[in-house]
Amino acid sequence: EDLAAHLEVSERTIYRDVEALCIAGVPIYTQCGPHGGVFLDADYRVELTGLSRFEVQSLAVEGAAQPLSDLGLGGAVEVSYLKLLAALPGIQRTEAEQIRQRIYLDPKGWFQVDEHLPYLATVQQAVMGDEEIELLYEKAGGDQIRRYLQPYGLVCKSNIWYVVGKTEGESWRTYRVSRFRGVRLSGKHFERERDFQLKRYWEESRKAFENQFRASYPACLRVHPDLLAYFEWYFTGRFEHSDEIDERGWLELQILFYSQQEARMTVMGLGTQVEIVEPQDLQNNV
Repeated sequence: EDLAAHLEVSERTIYRDVEALCIAGVPIYTQCGPHGGVFLDADYRVELTGLSRFEVQSLAVEGAAQPLSDLGLGGAVEVSYLKLLAALPGIQRTEAEQIRQRIYLDPKGWFQVDEHLPYLATVQQAVMGDEEIELLYEKAGGDQIRRYLQPYGLVCKSNIWYVVGKTEGESWRTYRVSRFRGVRLSGKHFERERDFQLKRYWEESRKAFENQFRASYPACLRVHPDLLAYFEWYFTGRFEHSDEIDERGWLELQILFYSQQEARMTVMGLGTQVEIVEPQDLQNNV
């Protein structure tokens, strides 16, 4: 009776829960009489077996679950970690604490501004409940469109949230949640396509998007050595430089631009500290 009152449930629920715990192997026992009640064995501890050293370290790294805070799960992640820590043997507990003090993952890009996400919770509710939403979406150019969407999943890419879904008669599309200007649950549920896999869709669409902007305009430049840091910062992975220097001390770079326009803007912006070796069409247009 005391447990039922404290937990705000019926006594029948307490009896069912006690029975379920016993079936699960938790050492619960009852005792009748004036000092009786429901007891948990004082020596009982939850034990995690089979976790390797690297598995424990992967769970302990801090920052890996930061986007979950946007979904209201930040507190649950921290509590889960504390429960895991309490159940680990002493040696693994020490290693878990050490890894937390030595490795931190930051999912944000440099100079990235936190996006305003007033409708993320509503979208999350619709995704989890397979419920259609009516949304007002602002395109990149500023135009706004209104449509009904069947939201299949949420994806966080570099701390930016996207929703994957489809409308009747249209193919799959990806929408940036921060561009939602209004969201309303329609109350209409939809049947999910059983063969849809969120991870597979995202990887395929990501690759297709990246291929549209693949660097494909090669050029050879001769630059002042003071510019090397500039190229290392803005063109990481897209250029190589020779160790040989000319009589002026300049270096030769082999660089891959996304387009001739990007190459022209870069060369013209650097002024007299850069010279074009090739291609000829770039020389003719600068």
